[in-house]
Amino acid sequence: YAEAGGQVGDTGIISNKNFTFKVEDTQLTQKVIYEHRGTLIKGKINIGDLAEMQVDLNKRKKTAANHSATHLLHSALRKKLGNHVSQKGSLVSDEKIRFDISHDNKIDQDILLQIEKDINEQILLCSPVRYSILKKEVAVKKGAMAIFGEKYEDNVRVIEMGETKDNTFLPYSIELCGGIHVKNTGEIGLFKLLSEGSLASGIRRLEAVTGINALKITQKNQINLQLLAQALKTGPYSVLDKVYNLIKDKKDLEKKLKHLNTKVTDTAQNNLQKVIYKDYTIIHTIFRDKDSKSLKAKSDPLLQKQNKTIVIFISKTEHKVTSVIGVTEDILGFINAVDLIRFISPILGGKGGGGKPHLAQGGGTLPLKSEDAIDKILTYIKKKL
Repeated sequence: YAEAGGQVGDTGIISNKNFTFKVEDTQLTQKVIYEHRGTLIKGKINIGDLAEMQVDLNKRKKTAANHSATHLLHSALRKKLGNHVSQKGSLVSDEKIRFDISHDNKIDQDILLQIEKDINEQILLCSPVRYSILKKEVAVKKGAMAIFGEKYEDNVRVIEMGETKDNTFLPYSIELCGGIHVKNTGEIGLFKLLSEGSLASGIRRLEAVTGINALKITQKNQINLQLLAQALKTGPYSVLDKVYNLIKDKKDLEKKLKHLNTKVTDTAQNNLQKVIYKDYTIIHTIFRDKDSKSLKAKSDPLLQKQNKTIVIFISKTEHKVTSVIGVTEDILGFINAVDLIRFISPILGGKGGGGKPHLAQGGGTLPLKSEDAIDKILTYIKKKL
């Protein structure tokens, strides 16, 4: 089978007593030439050689199961979402199914679960997959879905599978398709949806697995659930409630922490230290856990409302310190914020700092030096004034 209709090409071995060729891909050229691409493992190939072609049957069976499951998925989506759903792209390999459809909105989780359930019910029916060759017009009139953009011959291959739940005896799925399929739906084994998401505007992508791959995913999920339950010290069926409670507790703690930080900030704001020297005002405070943006926001009103004023704000955490210094416009002629930041930063374990003459910032790694830095910069400023 050559790659077509979203199904990957066959792999396998071509050989005789003189050579062995490993087929890694099969492609159809000009609709009539089957190209077998791969690696010559041993020997030499000559024109006219007779050889045996062995398809990798294990891969073929898994690919066939995924292709048949894709038809069931397409039909299930149309039944649950509406006939506006149409295939916009697909990949069918031995490992997984990737299926793109026309649909505007995210598919609700409960609908996805119902789709998965309906497909597995069709698998359990073990109903035969029926093949027929019909005129295209007859096939479409019969209800077969044709993929938009695909080119079909006058005579088309029709694939029917599954059973409807009503008494119409119509197949669950009927499509025009030239791909490889299982003989009955039971050979699919198990169907498991992995994901659903947006691919582009109006296009949704679904991914799924079948058979042993679906079993592996299910087992892995079960193991992860058990490990998560052990970590949370609860039972597997109580994990969700436990997680919700942890999230609630986290939010409550964050609110309390925010409230405490606000109280600390308010205390610091109310305890602004003012030093009057000559006719200049130096305002300084040490905060906790504030970034430079917050410090600048607190210094701006003070600088705008007063003259001959210098504002020195420091915020410290356990391992680092941030400093912001502002200077009113009327004293920039002989003192500026950049010079002051470059004076205080080395004391705090920093390497300079920078900004504009009226507002500058710096940092450091010595928060315990914050009080010492305030004392030293006050002495420095008084000498400058």
